[in-house]
Amino acid sequence: MSVNSAFTYIIAVLVALTTIKLWYLLQLDPKLHLFTSAMQRAWGSLRGLFVVLILLLVAYASVVLEHYPISGAIIIASSTICMTFVILNLFLSVILLTFTEERNSPMPSEDQEIVDLLLKKLCGFFGNQGSTKSLKQRKSD
Repeated sequence: MSVNSAFTYIIAVLVALTTIKLWYLLQLDPKLHLFTSAMQRAWGSLRGLFVVLILLLVAYASVVLEHYPISGAIIIASSTICMTFVILNLFLSVILLTFTEERNSPMPSEDQEIVDLLLKKLCGFFGNQGSTKSLKQRKSD
């Protein structure tokens, strides 16, 4: 039984590493690059959204369980479902807004993306992380 579970864990780790490698190899695809850059641009807004969601859930759960210990589970479950719809709507609107902004911004050519990736790798190899600006960022400066 333990050999079977160890084999399952090894397969799971290998699948995860293969997925990460595939994501890395598809980095030069323009559509995937658009998605990745939109997610990076949206991360600041989404981080604040997640903090607000956690604060709302913790505060509401503590108040409800303090005042209504018997029906608290039902009230918390219903409020969690309602807040999930609201927060999911906010999450999707932030993603769509940043995706639209990223799609409307000028995209670098495939050659520029390859040069950016090579410069990033070379700077990382030599330990210089500060000068890894992309060509798009350099042109805007």
